[in-house]
Parts: sequence; structure tokens; C-alpha cells
Amino acid sequence: MQATYPYDFNPRFLYDCKLFYFDKHKNADSVLKYALLNTKVDEKMYDVNRLDETSMSNLYISYVNILINYTRLKDFTRAAVYKKKTEDLLKQSSRFLKYEDLIRGYQARSDYYAAVGQKGKALDAANEAIKLQKENLGRENTQAIAEMNALYQIQVKDKSISTLNKDIKLNNLKLERNRLVLLITALIVLLLLIFIILYYSIYKQHKLKQEKEKVQLQQQLLRTQMEPHFIFNTLSALQSFIRLEEKDKAIKYLHQFSRLLRSSLELSREKLVPLSDEIETLENYLSLQQMRYNNAFQFSLQTPNEDLDAIMLPPMLVQPFVENSILHGLNLSQNNGFIQVNFVLTDQILKVDIMDSGQFLSENKVQNHHSLSSIICEERLQLLGKERNQNAGVTYAKNRNGGTLVTLNIPTSPIA
Repeated sequence: MQATYPYDFNPRFLYDCKLFYFDKHKNADSVLKYALLNTKVDEKMYDVNRLDETSMSNLYISYVNILINYTRLKDFTRAAVYKKKTEDLLKQSSRFLKYEDLIRGYQARSDYYAAVGQKGKALDAANEAIKLQKENLGRENTQAIAEMNALYQIQVKDKSISTLNKDIKLNNLKLERNRLVLLITALIVLLLLIFIILYYSIYKQHKLKQEKEKVQLQQQLLRTQMEPHFIFNTLSALQSFIRLEEKDKAIKYLHQFSRLLRSSLELSREKLVPLSDEIETLENYLSLQQMRYNNAFQFSLQTPNEDLDAIMLPPMLVQPFVENSILHGLNLSQNNGFIQVNFVLTDQILKVDIMDSGQFLSENKVQNHHSLSSIICEERLQLLGKERNQNAGVTYAKNRNGGTLVTLNIPTSPIA
């Protein structure tokens, strides 16, 4: 059977069965053969996991069995080898071995020493076996006493439980009378909690709605303050051309201004405008300022790759900061200034970087002059961020060219 179904049998179990059979029939050679086979299996298991108590115990017993059989066969040379193995394993793992295994091992070594004429060592091993037997007997007696005590305690507890059960039945009668009162009280408390939660939720929603309306009104008021300021600055530039009697420039400037004014008035009526319209208005404004200052600066606009008509934002937020860069961030007398405006859209936040060439002041000084219109736009951005619960605002920094870098974070909305 084992040869036909090799994977369905445990080899050690098979060897044990044969070992017991031949041991019963006093066939020492066969007993030794299967004991050695058992030892090979046990050594492999022990090498896999040296901390496994079962593997240690099996290997120790296998060594002891081989020692006993070699001693019976009077093959003392090989018996000495396995006596040494039992002693080595005992030093490594004595705390993991059972009393029965230890006693059998000392008895086997005592028989070996007696057979080779070492009576002193035989007596020492026999005494150690007797000592372990006494310890084991004492441990078993202690365990038996503990078990009897535990049994007694269980009986005492059973009586106590019986008494307690009677008390519980009496108390249950009282509890049943109070259960209805407690249930009614719990329902009242639950209904009261539900009412409080609903009231607080309604109150909180109403308060949030009022705050949102307040923010919207404040934003509309700030826009009405900013738009006349923008028109006033543009008309001042036109006035300077007329005063200098530059007719052609004035006509061209007036035509450009009419386009800018028309787009500004159209944008000012809307809460949100497409980014394309905002960029077109900004480009018209920069062209006007470039004409006003006789091409004293150059400008460039870099727009995102997305569909600009689908990106909606509040109108006239970028132009005041560009105006501030022209008036306070450029050295217009040297005719070599530049302004660069970059638009980058990331996760519904439009990042606008406005960089100017600077006025060649102190290297560590950042141009921090803020016009009224830029201050109004900063307030608009703060209100917009609060309304939408998004990151919105303005930061100022010195760029590597010596000028100022103004960064706007503007929340946007997809087109409806």
C-alpha cells in the first residue's frame, strides 16, 4: 500500500508501526533498522524548525531507542555515538523535553554504562532517572491535588450559582415592573435628541446661507468700487495724448480704448466670464499702456492649453495687478522693461504669475506698492475663497531678474 500510494502515508507512522511489530517479536535487527529510518525523518524535521517541541522530543526518543538497541546488540562503539547525540540534544533542549523522555534517556545511558563496565556513571544515570521519576510523581500529585481542588471549587460555585439563580428570578420580577418605565423614558430622550439635532442642522444651514449671501453682497460692492477706478486710469492716459497734441496716437488710442471700455462694461455685468474674454481685455489694456508709454516695455501672455471659453472666473481680477507692475515695477525711462503674464490651470484653481523687469533698486528689495484697485482685488479674492472654501489669494516675491513676481490663485468654475 505504501509503495502504491506513497503520498498518502506518513513515513514516520509507518516506521513506528513496523518498529513496534518487530520489537514485540524480539527482532532486534529489524527494530534497529526502522529506528534508524525514524531518526532520518526526525533529523529533517528538527533541521526545519529547531524550536518545535514535538520535533525535539521525537528526535531525542529516536536517539534513545537506537542507543538501547545497540546496547542490546553489544555494539558499544555505535551505541557510544548515539549516547553522545542524546547528551548533546539534552544540553540544547532539556527544557522542552517531557519527564517521560528524560527518564527513558537516563535509563538507557545507565544500561549502556553498566554494559561497558562504568558502574559509577551507570549509578549516577540511574540516580538521575530516579530523581526525575520522583519529580514527575510529585508534579503529577500536585496536579491531581490542584484538579481535585478545582473540582471542589466548581461544586461550591455550582451551589452559589443555584442560589444566585433563585435571587435572579426574584429580581427579574422587579425588573419587569421597571422595564416599561425605562423604555418610555428612553423613547422620550431619543425623541428629544432627534429634535435637537434637526433644529441645530436647520439653524446651521440657515446661518451658512446668510454668510454666503453676505459674502456675495460684499463682493458685488467691491466690484462697483473697482470699475470706476479702472475707467478713471484709462481716461487719464487718453488725456495725456490729447494734451501733447499727438493726434494719430490719440485716435488710435481712443479706438483701442473704446474696444476696451466696451468689453469692460460687458464683463462688469457678469458674475463670471470666460477666461478668453478676460485675457482679451488684458491684452487690450497692455496694448493701450504700451502706446501710452511709447513702447517703453514689451509684454507677453502665456495661456493654458485648455478650452479658454469653458473656464469661468470673476471679471477684472488680473488687470489691476498688471497695472501696478507697469506703474511701480518698471523703469519706463530706459525703454527696456518687460512684463510677462502666465496662466496655468490646476484642479479648478487658475494660477496667474505676473513678472516685471523691476526698477533696478536694491537687490534685496521687493517692490511692494499696492494700488487701490489691487487692494480691492485682494479683498475680492479673499471673499471668493471663503465663499467656495478654496485656496485663493495673492503672494509677492522677488524674481531672479530683479523684478517682482505677483502670484494670483483664482478659483474657477466650469461652464454651465
